[in-house]
Amino acid sequence: MKQQMRFGKSGNEVDTLLQKIENQDTLDVQLIPYDDIEPNKKNDYPISDIEGLADDIRKSNYLKPMGVIKNPIGSPKKYRLFDGERRWTAAGYILANDPDFPLFKKGLPCYIKDSSIDPLDEEILIILANKERDMTPEQKREKALRLATLYEEKNQSAPPAEQINVSKQLSKDLGIGARQAERYTAVNNKLLPELKEAFSSAAMNLEDAASIANMDESAQRMILALIDKKQKIGKDTITQVQAQHSKLIEKLQTLEHTLADKNNEISNLEDSLSEMKNNLQLKTSEMETAKETLRKELEASDPNKQLVEQLQHQLQALQHERDQMSQTLTDEQKKKADAEKEIKALNKKLADAQNKPEKALSQAEKKAIEEKIALETMCKDLEKRITEFSLKYQKYKSNDSFEKIDIASLTAKIELALNQLR
Repeated sequence: MKQQMRFGKSGNEVDTLLQKIENQDTLDVQLIPYDDIEPNKKNDYPISDIEGLADDIRKSNYLKPMGVIKNPIGSPKKYRLFDGERRWTAAGYILANDPDFPLFKKGLPCYIKDSSIDPLDEEILIILANKERDMTPEQKREKALRLATLYEEKNQSAPPAEQINVSKQLSKDLGIGARQAERYTAVNNKLLPELKEAFSSAAMNLEDAASIANMDESAQRMILALIDKKQKIGKDTITQVQAQHSKLIEKLQTLEHTLADKNNEISNLEDSLSEMKNNLQLKTSEMETAKETLRKELEASDPNKQLVEQLQHQLQALQHERDQMSQTLTDEQKKKADAEKEIKALNKKLADAQNKPEKALSQAEKKAIEEKIALETMCKDLEKRITEFSLKYQKYKSNDSFEKIDIASLTAKIELALNQLR
């Protein structure tokens, strides 16, 4: 009875299928005519040395079974490959030169997958079936990231209980350590697309790429600003960018604190202005009352001169107080307007720093980082060479068979250089 295979919630059935691929004795193999099979459009692995493989098949009179998927009814071909496109191509080469080749009289050996397979699962099968192929490091990185992407896409449509642990599945599928699988997952999920391209082109190794992936976007943009297509990104660059990024974060925090203080200042000014306006209205009301009292007294048939003088002095004092209060109110309103301008400027600075992280590094800063990295590399190299020289010189010095070299000049130059550095 033919066993139906489909992907389960943990990907265990993928492993079962791979075990079947690797253990031919347990395969349910059928013979299928060459012309009923077509290559898979999802397979982008290079096909090479077909003539050499064809010679091997002729000599051994053996063709390892291929993996095929049933095409829908009505398709031009009955099956499409997911494993063994190179073998199928070599079989075609043999048949083109020898149509009656005995090994292929009844068809090519294949194990068959039902056509109900999901497109994502089909691409996963192709990658896993080709995992033992000779590939460049760049191709291996690309396929590992693609496999991680496919598992993430499967998780998007799967219920929580059936979702795949991508790191664990990568570790199992590719035969790599858990830490390495976690790094691939981090790179796939969190690294900027432009930096993924740099990783795929070997501008940085997996460890460094994962380290960068765990930085926020602004730090990654700073790394991107330093990338030179002819230069690899290493730990020194990452360390320098992390230091520069810390300064940027500190600057952002300072701006945020300043903005918060300025907002508090405006809030206090608004409360103060509101109180001043109320006091000004009260003082104006007092003046109107004093004016009305004075007017009535002056209109009286026998005005009280002493009272009139008192009311006049009171009115002058109230006018003076009101003028002072009015001036203070004007000054406070100007302070508020200035503070609002500062807030607008601070908001712009903050927005520029937050929304345009790619401009976080000026040309001068970029050059300074590059120079520091170069100097630190030279320091490490110099330290290593001095240590090597010291060890060799001690051996040389202890040998009486040779005339001793004078290192006084070298010592003087080193001391001079150190003094200049200080």
